[in-house]
Amino acid sequence: MPHLQSVVNGRTDYDEWEREGAEGWSYKDLRPYFLKSEGFSPTVNNPDIRADEHGTSGPWKTRRPGVDPISKIMLKSCANVGIPITKDFNTPRGTLGATTWTAFMDGKGYSEYKIQTIRQIYPKNSPRLGSSSATAYLTSDVLARRNLFVALTCCVEKILFDNGSNMPRAIGVELRTSRDGPLFRVSARKEVILSAGAYVTPQLLMISGIGPRAELEEKEIKVIKDLPAVGKNLVDHAACGSVVYRTTKSLPTYDRLNNPLRALVALVQWYITGKGPMAVLTSPGGAFIRSDDPSLPYDTPGEQTPRNLVDLTSGPNAPDLEIAWWKQFLNILSFPLIGLDGGLGKTPPGIQGITISVVSLRPKSSGEVTLKTNSVWDKPIVDPKWFSDEHDMHVLTRGLRLILKIARAKPFADFADYREDKKYPFLWLGTQDPDALSEEELHGFIRQKSTPAWHPACTARMGKSEDSSVVDTKLQVHGIRSLRIIDTSVFPKQISGHPCAPVIAMAEKASDMIKKAHTG
Repeated sequence: MPHLQSVVNGRTDYDEWEREGAEGWSYKDLRPYFLKSEGFSPTVNNPDIRADEHGTSGPWKTRRPGVDPISKIMLKSCANVGIPITKDFNTPRGTLGATTWTAFMDGKGYSEYKIQTIRQIYPKNSPRLGSSSATAYLTSDVLARRNLFVALTCCVEKILFDNGSNMPRAIGVELRTSRDGPLFRVSARKEVILSAGAYVTPQLLMISGIGPRAELEEKEIKVIKDLPAVGKNLVDHAACGSVVYRTTKSLPTYDRLNNPLRALVALVQWYITGKGPMAVLTSPGGAFIRSDDPSLPYDTPGEQTPRNLVDLTSGPNAPDLEIAWWKQFLNILSFPLIGLDGGLGKTPPGIQGITISVVSLRPKSSGEVTLKTNSVWDKPIVDPKWFSDEHDMHVLTRGLRLILKIARAKPFADFADYREDKKYPFLWLGTQDPDALSEEELHGFIRQKSTPAWHPACTARMGKSEDSSVVDTKLQVHGIRSLRIIDTSVFPKQISGHPCAPVIAMAEKASDMIKKAHTG
């Protein structure tokens, strides 16, 4: 969900980071950087959001867009099963409850995702609109700096080191534009900063000689520094898949925009005014909940909460499940309608509806990133090892049964069509009575349909020990001088929300660290 503002999660996730050994990375330490990066714009759509709990002058623009009719109905249905309505997810008080999302959008209501649709249609004349980390920080003034050179369509193949002292020092990188293209070397006078993400950061470290010794030697890579935790501890949020509900004509969704003419009219309306069907987010709302909340109807009649349910959250006000209702990506357009196959499938003509999903935020299972070869041009092997601990399946199953019950609650139940239709097998689960479904049936659906939430983290995590972490609290790689990592791979533990805002706050804090290190 690239257009959603990452939920800041209250204080407990980051206080947990500090408890894990990441001193200086508590909520108190990060909050100034959340506020520094954000430029929140109050609108008529969010009169109850407290401006003093948001940054208002930062470069990354946020606002709350209009609420579509289905979200209003979904919020009432959430409330009717016991999920409280909250005004704002992004506060120090935590995220529990249901509401509509705040989004990264500019003052005219353009999100970066929507701007990408214009760029696909008009690649030469598209405006620089929307709000993303690129539009916020890579402004025309920044790009015009004489000390900045931006190289596109390049791939860094290796980090270079000077081994002339007791501790290796990063001195630059090698890169190419293709596997067989000319080799270029770029020297670093002060530092090399690695920001390649939770998959490629560990891959590049290992190819460069930093990682588990046995794995490097197996790939005939010279060991610069033996760090066993490189590529380990991979954690991502796992979604149950798409539960699709067909709705009646009395609740029109934007499936009607599958009609090319209507879609074109909506696109022009949004492009000119920033309003209309396309101004609604791809995922307009959701909820954060706890799987052990006794007030929510997780269980079937007569069933008791299992004794082996473990609290893996960072605190009593932190969630371990997220619910979202959303729409598919329809070619280059995005509307609130049915979403198939993680949003990639095309909705059949003649039906309309909505997709609901639940996401596991605090899994016990963890995976790893390993090398396929010693070349960065060969993708690494990513094994998330989902559900290797059965506890994760149990938690996600509880969440899946809950969203089935939300969809049976009023007022959504007044508009849902629960009739089975063999012509559309993807509707099957949404037509079933949640109290009649067995655990095995829900497990089977999850195993067949589950998808990542695209929030991988922790593969080069921060900590004190070289045995269990990769970087120290200054984000410097253990045992290596002048090499720093700034991306989600250094998260000490996975957060119970979306990682966009936290990684920007981390980058803001790191920039202060770097300036202090080199200016005294």
